[in-house]
Amino acid sequence: MKNALMLTAIWLGILVTAYAIVYWDQGIEQPLPISVLEQEPAMEVPVYSDPSQVLNVPVPEDWTVANEAASVQLAPVDGALKLWIVPTEALDAEIAFMAALEEAGIVIAWENLDVRLAESPEDEIQATIGYAADGGRQILGWLVVGEGPAAVVLAFGEMDALVDYGGEIEEVLDGLIAPELVPVLI
Repeated sequence: MKNALMLTAIWLGILVTAYAIVYWDQGIEQPLPISVLEQEPAMEVPVYSDPSQVLNVPVPEDWTVANEAASVQLAPVDGALKLWIVPTEALDAEIAFMAALEEAGIVIAWENLDVRLAESPEDEIQATIGYAADGGRQILGWLVVGEGPAAVVLAFGEMDALVDYGGEIEEVLDGLIAPELVPVLI
């Protein structure tokens, strides 16, 4: 009799467990399985290639593009700032920035610029410049030496516009540093 009660309890436990497994989460959506090898979908970023095929410049959404003599000029549709991208073979900060400023039609003495050089020659941004122009306008610049060709990026506008469009400027800089879009593992 003791054995019969023991066997009945075991069978009853098996039936309750089976019922719970089969019917417990009916009507509840199961989460989608996420594989370590799934790739994040790449966003389509419009890229401008200049006629000389030296630069491939990512263009932020709703920005205009103009190809100047030796540079590419970008601007938001509201015209709040201008961005020049000037390819350069000079890795010396003074030579590269002065040539880019001349291309942009901006005349400033090198001594008047706030220049910061990179700490390591392996840094993608080798130097930055800053200058407060007349009327509250600012000039910011970056000497970019990434996987693509070296380029100087100059931004000219009021400080509020430079801050407001900081994400778009960073998008352009990142696109020049690493021109190939790399899939991201999640």
